[in-house]
Amino acid sequence: MSFTKLQDGRGTYALDSLRLRSLNEIETAPQENTFELYIKNGDLYQMNSEGVERLLSGPTNINLSNLAAEVVALLIPVGSLVAYGGTLAPTGWLLCQGQSLNQADYASLYSTLGQAFGNGSTGAIVGTAGGSRFNLPDFRGRFLRGLDENAGNDPDKASRTAMAPGGNTGNNVGSIQADEFKTHQHLFGGDDQIGPSGGYTGVGDGFSYDATSTTSWPSTSRHYRTKSDSTNFGSTETRPKNAYVNYIIKT
Repeated sequence: MSFTKLQDGRGTYALDSLRLRSLNEIETAPQENTFELYIKNGDLYQMNSEGVERLLSGPTNINLSNLAAEVVALLIPVGSLVAYGGTLAPTGWLLCQGQSLNQADYASLYSTLGQAFGNGSTGAIVGTAGGSRFNLPDFRGRFLRGLDENAGNDPDKASRTAMAPGGNTGNNVGSIQADEFKTHQHLFGGDDQIGPSGGYTGVGDGFSYDATSTTSWPSTSRHYRTKSDSTNFGSTETRPKNAYVNYIIKT
């Protein structure tokens, strides 16, 4: 079993391999760039290449399922988001559809998300009814955007709104923006003139015509600008080429 990266709280490391070893092997440190797990007195430990061991868990009976869960927890932190090609979330994951969860039922996930995506007062109820709740993110039909913080890439970050009641607003994880065009103009049309008699005089009626100023118009003439609207065309939203996936979150 091999991995490309491991994050243990101190940094991210490249891995050559993952292996288990017996109790009589644990006196020596693993090889460099190797992450090793072993069982000692019924507890699961990790030892790094400096020979420093760390207790991962203490179940009374270690089995393959427990071991796999510990490895996944190390490599994929709770709250991780993944684009997923299936329609049903795998074990240990939930679809990001704005569900309302009980904080006690998903304590680890709540400690990561808090109520950034909503206070759980709306959305499909999952798990035990009642109690203190929180919302999962609802990414259905939405594109994801990195938090601006102080980068200045989102000029409208202060006006961002909550995804669900009680959720974060402004420059915070969980806030949303509606679709919108950037301010712009479409210039077309022309200028006409009306003479002192009220009739349309046009350009050839004894005075010059200047499309950019009124300095050459008679003092008794009036000016107006014609206005036209372009024909509506396009679809019902602004979007790039895209493909549907489900987003899932690690619980």
